[in-house]
Order: sequence, then structure tokens, then C-alpha cells
Amino acid sequence: MSLEALRVALETSRPMIEEALSAAEAERDELRARCRELDSLIARAKAALGETEANTPQVRYERTLRYFARQPRRRAV
Repeated sequence: MSLEALRVALETSRPMIEEALSAAEAERDELRARCRELDSLIARAKAALGETEANTPQVRYERTLRYFARQPRRRAV
């Protein structure tokens, strides 16, 4: 395949790639939101049952790690 043929093939499929990427990112964002909601509900349920484990330093630390893992990385200026 020549360089020009490859370039044409990539440009032709670009709209499909962009659409699929957008859909995948939207699904990921929905799943992350659902995960946060579940984490919150689980913590509330544990607290309601009197399980002090729901708010131990380790659990707070792990929750913080999950939060920052979901944040986009910032570039140094």
C-alpha cells in the first residue's frame, strides 16, 4: 500500500473513528459516574449498619486514590 493510499484510507475512516471514540468516552464517563454513586451508596449502607470500616483512614485513602485516578492529567506549564 502506497503512502498516499494509506493517507486516504485513514482520512476516509476518520469520521468513524471520531464517532466511536466519542461514544466510548461518553460510556466511560457514565460508568465512572455510576461507580461514584455506588461507592457512596455502599459507604452509606455500611454506616447505617454501624460498620465503622466505611470511614477508616484506609478507606478514605483508597477513595481519594480512586477520585484522582479518574481525573484527567494536567500538563506542566
